[in-house]
Amino acid sequence: MKKSRVLILISVSVVLLVASIIVFVSCSNNEDNSKTTLAEPSHEHIESDWIVDKNATSSAEGKRHKECIECGVFLKEEIIPMLQIVSEGLEFALNEDGESYSVVGIGTCTDTEIIIPSEYNGKPVTVIGEMAFAPLDYENEIILESNINSVVIPDTIIDIRMGAFAYCRKMENVTIGNSVETIEKMAFYNCELLTSIVIPKSIVSIGEEAFMGCWSLVEVCNKSSLNLVLGEESYIYGLVSGYAKHIIYDESESAIKRIGDFVFYDDGTEVYFVKYLGDENEITLPKYNGEQKYGIWWCAFRYNKEITSIVIPDCVTSIGYMAFEECTSLRSVTMDDSVTIIEYDAFYGCVSLSNIKLSASLVYIYDGAFYDCSSLTNIIIPDSVSYIGSTVFYGCTSLEIFCEATCKPEGWSTDWNSGNCPVVWDYKNK
Repeated sequence: MKKSRVLILISVSVVLLVASIIVFVSCSNNEDNSKTTLAEPSHEHIESDWIVDKNATSSAEGKRHKECIECGVFLKEEIIPMLQIVSEGLEFALNEDGESYSVVGIGTCTDTEIIIPSEYNGKPVTVIGEMAFAPLDYENEIILESNINSVVIPDTIIDIRMGAFAYCRKMENVTIGNSVETIEKMAFYNCELLTSIVIPKSIVSIGEEAFMGCWSLVEVCNKSSLNLVLGEESYIYGLVSGYAKHIIYDESESAIKRIGDFVFYDDGTEVYFVKYLGDENEITLPKYNGEQKYGIWWCAFRYNKEITSIVIPDCVTSIGYMAFEECTSLRSVTMDDSVTIIEYDAFYGCVSLSNIKLSASLVYIYDGAFYDCSSLTNIIIPDSVSYIGSTVFYGCTSLEIFCEATCKPEGWSTDWNSGNCPVVWDYKNK
């Protein structure tokens, strides 16, 4: 009898447990089962409209879901793509095929960060037209100033036409879409602030001089099948790697480093300061990695009209080709005694430069280093200088030169003083 009662109690418990399970999976409005999919719903679910759980932004995907409007049961979800915020006011023209567009000009757009849309009027944008963003005044035949800092080229673009971004001298970054096949002649001519670029897998040709004058382009990431090489031999590929120190094949290998507004190249063997991206007038170059020595790369400040003074600290060993060319507001240069080389045209056309202190360890001053520094009134050349090139002081009409050497050293060019500036030899003893 006792055993029968136990069996009855067990049977009742089992029945209650089964009933609980049925209730749990039945269609209800409990919050606990709001995202539970029914194996055997007691009614046919009616889908709601999409409910946004997380809005998409320009830098992150969003998420949304649908649920039953009667019982609230979760039915499905999907990712919301990142927002494509594009530049407005650009000019477009319908291509000959009638099925796609070219972006042909900046139009009324005032963005400094240009994001080219992937479609226009419901059709894909496949071409960036000739001279589309080049800041040229054709009527007066002059080059204007471009304010473009960066460009994002979408994956719909196939062809970047001749001179499309020529003379965009403030452009620091370019993202080339993964469908671009052709970069035509002079497409990025004189984009002097570019320090690195990724050539995508889709690229099959790069036209003549496409990257001519991109002096700061020290690193190229090549994902294409083009056999890019360093130096002048890259002319057949538009000099894309003509000025580069480094060709890499994955962005993770990049040697570009940044300290605030100062961009450096560091491949573990050589270190160069490449470009200043700030807007300060009085600049002191920073230390790099403690006491690491570095050089100033080609054209690092070229055409910078804002800088008025520069302090070059004791970690800097060289001043590169055209590093300060036509910095027309530059008045004062102070260099520590670590600098041994001033390269060709380093201060060419610095017409406001009136005060400069040279390094006591300076050895080489190359051709045209101070060409047309017309406001320079005096300069002291230390006796450590064993070489001076030609036309170094040409156009320095107000200059008097003070030399620590007693007479012209043998290594100095015969026309080192082609501007016929007055010279005081052995000035320390006079």
